[in-house]
Amino acid sequence: MSAVDDPHRAFNAGDDLALPDDEPAPRQIAEHVHGTVRGWMRRFAGRAEPVRVFFTALVTAAGPDPVMPAAAGSPVADAVAAIAGAAAAVAARWPELGEVPVWQAASAASGGLLLAPGWPPAGCNTS
Repeated sequence: MSAVDDPHRAFNAGDDLALPDDEPAPRQIAEHVHGTVRGWMRRFAGRAEPVRVFFTALVTAAGPDPVMPAAAGSPVADAVAAIAGAAAAVAARWPELGEVPVWQAASAASGGLLLAPGWPPAGCNTS
C-alpha cells in the first residue's frame, strides 16, 4: 500500500522506495514518486484554506509577539506561509527547542496528519 492510499504513511514514503528482489528500473521509481507527490500536492491544495486557518491560529496562540503571515498570492502559498509563520512563532516562544525544520514542526502540530483525510477537523481548537 502506498503513502497515497494510507495517509498515515504520508511522511514515511521512503518505505515505498525499498527495492524488492526484482528491482524496478529508475524510471518506474521516478513515476511512482511523482504520482505520490502529485497526490500529496492535490490533497494539500484541496484543503489549503482550513490548513491556513489552523496554522494562523497557531501563530497567534504560540507567538509571544505574533507576526501574521502576509498574503502570498494563492491559497496554497498562503497556507505554506501560515505554516512557516507558525514554525517561527513556536521557535520564538520556546527557543530551548532549538531549530526545528518547518515541515517537521508542521507534522508535529498536525499530529502527523497534515495530509490525512479529514484534517484539520472543522472547528478545531488550537489552544
